[in-house]
Amino acid sequence: MAHGADYWNVVGRDAELGASFLEAMASDSRFVAQIVVRECGEVFAGARSLVDVGGGDGTMAKAIASAFPHVRCSVLELPQVVDGMPADGDGTGVCCREHDGFHSSS
Repeated sequence: MAHGADYWNVVGRDAELGASFLEAMASDSRFVAQIVVRECGEVFAGARSLVDVGGGDGTMAKAIASAFPHVRCSVLELPQVVDGMPADGDGTGVCCREHDGFHSSS
């Protein structure tokens, strides 16, 4: 907690910091996705769907959907991340939905 807000609130309010954070996470996901797809394919053999909660721009979900087309992938992400992203995952078959897991929806 700094400046009266937690990290996620600070990132959500500062567009430049938020964009930098998302790019860093996507970079990490691009690296890790290659390993997951190559080394962990058996995990996805019997799966029909996958939900990536906090999946950023969908980098990991897109890699999994591409390597394992039988797996239907969805990404749940904060409103400020999903805003401007195509709901259909830009033709990759990955759908992106708004979800704020930090606050109760009830």
